[in-house]
Amino acid sequence: MEKKNAQELLDKLSYKKKNVFEASSAEEIKAMYDYAKGYMQYLDDAKTEREATKVSIEMIEKHGFTEYKLGDKLSVGDKKYYNNNGKSLVAFTVGEENLEENGIRILASHIDSPESTSSRFLFTRMRAWASSRLIIMAE
Repeated sequence: MEKKNAQELLDKLSYKKKNVFEASSAEEIKAMYDYAKGYMQYLDDAKTEREATKVSIEMIEKHGFTEYKLGDKLSVGDKKYYNNNGKSLVAFTVGEENLEENGIRILASHIDSPESTSSRFLFTRMRAWASSRLIIMAE
């Protein structure tokens, strides 16, 4: 009897390592796969900085962002983006807090794209998905 109690105590107090599939519900696993499929589609659609900028604009416009032109008047709550010649993108939401007292929050990412070197391509790491995904998540 004492051995049984000791084993129960050991089972209760011991750390059992679980992978993400063991620790997640079926709904959470489906959400992970759906996100990954969206990420893969983004990488297929946005292989260069210009494609990534174009696709990212399409994504954020679906979330209420509108284009900002330098000098446009801004109001509290505006969701704007600035397209820098189709090569980079800045998306922002105008808050209502005092900037001098509370500062600003910046979430940044960058786009790596293929570079042409002589007659062959040198591929660098691609992180284009992060800019649009993170902006959407930051709302």
